[in-house]
Amino acid sequence: MTSTSFKTQLRKLPGGFNAATFGDYEIRTAFQPIYTLDDDCSRLYGVEALARPLKNGMPIPPLEFFGNLDPATAFEADWACLAVHLVNAAAWEMPSTKLFVNLNPTVCHLMIQSEDLFVEFAELANRLGMTPENIVCEVCEQRIGSDDALALLGRKLRAYGFQIAVDGFGPKTSNLVRVIELEPAIVKIDPDWLKAMIAQPAAHDLSDKMMHRLNDIGTEVLIQGVETAEEYRWARKCPASYVQGYLFGAATYLHDRPANTRRLPTEDGLSRVA
Repeated sequence: MTSTSFKTQLRKLPGGFNAATFGDYEIRTAFQPIYTLDDDCSRLYGVEALARPLKNGMPIPPLEFFGNLDPATAFEADWACLAVHLVNAAAWEMPSTKLFVNLNPTVCHLMIQSEDLFVEFAELANRLGMTPENIVCEVCEQRIGSDDALALLGRKLRAYGFQIAVDGFGPKTSNLVRVIELEPAIVKIDPDWLKAMIAQPAAHDLSDKMMHRLNDIGTEVLIQGVETAEEYRWARKCPASYVQGYLFGAATYLHDRPANTRRLPTEDGLSRVA
């Protein structure tokens, strides 16, 4: 599949965004905001693009959609998602905002073998006015089997200018050595890890050391899945740079809320609009 076929599958929808037609399905993009973790978390750092598949106009859970595809078809669907996410992000006209996209771990071995697609994706980004440096590719390190495959994927992404984020990092599921060797720009902390820190404060020392170790190698930490004021307070105790979660804004379509509207957490956990 090429970027040209990506574009021919795109369908313009009301509200200034696009959907990708994929067989009997339509794939839309929802964006969840990511903020800098400072005094009031008022500065938008980026958005995570999330696939929202539909069949006959009815939403289908993404895991169900991808789970029903064989590896070759899932590979094509994953790149179709990346393309429509990129086009929709460009329509939002926020060129300095980072775009986070997810790479399907079940097809990463096929991505590594497809040099042309890395080239075409970088070219598509540039044509749309979004440099690869502003695109952060999320990788589930623990679900990519061999060390060699993980290292090769990282090298290819960096060679074309894309940044890397490790998704779902946690002390029980992730290998810190493998993560360090991948050289990610950002590590996204597993939401269950944050909940464990709150339930077992003694675990905070270990968490703090691991996050400081990541900072020492130049990797920034993002706390995701923050849903309550208590979780927000704990996130602020961590050596982290960014935060994401329903407390700060749910994933929305382009037409649901203007891009310059921000939902910010207050100390009591309520949200306000800025």
